[in-house]
Amino acid sequence: MIDADFGAATVLITMGALLGKVNAYQLLFVATVETCFAALAYTLTAYVYGAADIGGSMWIHCFGGLFGLMCSWTYRNPKD
Repeated sequence: MIDADFGAATVLITMGALLGKVNAYQLLFVATVETCFAALAYTLTAYVYGAADIGGSMWIHCFGGLFGLMCSWTYRNPKD
């Protein structure tokens, strides 16, 4: 349950970065893809690299924010 809470918080941070830029279907797609990448990144960070984040909040905010920025850059309007 705690891992699911971390995943939901990560997706919410990303959605805050994408607010007003994408529609609901794109947010659903981003949330689905991000959940898979977040689980992979957390596994690599915690078990392979051995990095310790006791509360998990630094990892959640860094991953969610960077994923949101990259999605925002990907969904940019090419005319701008």
